[in-house]
Amino acid sequence: MEKAGELMQNQKDCISHNIPVMPIFIISCNNLAETHCLLKNWKGADKMLKRSIYYILYVHEEQLHSQVEHMLSKWFFNQMLLYREFSKQSGEP
Repeated sequence: MEKAGELMQNQKDCISHNIPVMPIFIISCNNLAETHCLLKNWKGADKMLKRSIYYILYVHEEQLHSQVEHMLSKWFFNQMLLYREFSKQSGEP
């Protein structure tokens, strides 16, 4: 997550150099959420999954990268499905 954080701080530079910062961040959040689930740390998993959803909404709202606008709805849909499954598994609302 540390490297993903560095990418986020330099997001515009990464995008201009074709570094897929958005998928890297989302995948990093999902990997950490999965680790938290395996450890039965539901709050940690919830936090990471929500972080990825909020990030997608932020990118859409700020229009940081117009070339991926068509991918945002797909990513958002996938993250919502993942969060739904997490909610079922963890018993979190």
